[in-house]
Amino acid sequence: MRGKQLFYLACLAFAAALRLLPAFAEWTLKYIQLPLTRAIACLTSRVPIPFWLILALLCALLLIGKRTGVLAILLAAYLLLRFPAVCAPKAEIQTALVEAIDALCENLIDALNASPLAFPDQESALQLASGAVSDYTGESIGNHAVKLAPAKIMNRLRLAGIYVPFTAEALVNPDLPVEALPFTAIHELTHRLGIADEAQANLLAFKISVSSEGALADSARLWTLRYAMARMRECDASLWKNRIRQMQPETRAAFDRMGGSAALNDDRYSRVIDLLFSPECDTIQPREGAK
Repeated sequence: MRGKQLFYLACLAFAAALRLLPAFAEWTLKYIQLPLTRAIACLTSRVPIPFWLILALLCALLLIGKRTGVLAILLAAYLLLRFPAVCAPKAEIQTALVEAIDALCENLIDALNASPLAFPDQESALQLASGAVSDYTGESIGNHAVKLAPAKIMNRLRLAGIYVPFTAEALVNPDLPVEALPFTAIHELTHRLGIADEAQANLLAFKISVSSEGALADSARLWTLRYAMARMRECDASLWKNRIRQMQPETRAAFDRMGGSAALNDDRYSRVIDLLFSPECDTIQPREGAK
């Protein structure tokens, strides 16, 4: 058997072990993925250079030159830098009752109605997000841990943000409204902390944002309200209309700029609402080894 075949067979066996053995996935996350991620981030998060773009161009050039070995390197990197978090065990959660979702919406709207809803510019928002994650985790995240991605690419892919595990960089769409940017940046940074599941990332980002108060908290409340209102409209349109009427004009305007009134429920992200009412809520924190 040739070396390349042996390599891919080893990758397949490693991936299967991560998927089938939760304890192995946890161990690999703690002792391999997170330490490697921190080491990479020591470089990429401290200078305003788009390392993800340099890597993408380098890979494209190698593939054009028929250097297909780069695909094997990327596969191995993914298995070490991302897949352990994907395979880490996740708690079963129950769907929240519509009455609980309605009460959550009421509380979120009350808080937003009482807020000045003042949001910083893009660069300041990214700095605030990095600082909030650093304060919450107790480790330095780096002043350039979050970077702006090309808007055309992000819009074409319909992405608000994305985390690049190969370079440990969190990317956000610069076309996002100012209300959406802070929470999105923190959400993407939670993936760097070993959280792969989108709903769990939303919950941890919500905790970090609300603990920071101000614009970060308001951004988190608006995103969470967007998810909760979309879920509630799917369950009971009359309750949704009541909460729309509860919003002050400034809150409604911010909600609409984030597409809240037109948002459809997406369980990949709105499960954060279920997690908020789950006994597992307090257990979702940066993975051990991330601090």
